Amino acid sequence: MPDRGGNRFPSILNRSEESASVAPRTFFMVYFGPIREKAGRLEEEILTNARTPESLYEEIRKKYDLEYPFSLLRVAVNGTFTNPDDSLVHGDTVVFLPPFGGG
Repeated sequence: MPDRGGNRFPSILNRSEESASVAPRTFFMVYFGPIREKAGRLEEEILTNARTPESLYEEIRKKYDLEYPFSLLRVAVNGTFTNPDDSLVHGDTVVFLPPFGGG
């Protein structure tokens, strides 16, 4: 019997939606400044379960032993500055920008 949304197989649909929400996603990372130096590369592709810029940065921070807390960074997703808790989508390009000195 269909559920209220008209789905004949709601339990199957719900499971596939749940699987998609926890499946690892690939993000394209671009690094600058001290993050680039610690990572030893300008860019890389990462497969992760992170869903927000902040959770993604925490994984990268641990991986490369980065000293900057997320609160000191700016983050851009697909060329647009974004919030720490915005959702990331599979295939996004993510850039973490550390503080830059000037004078």
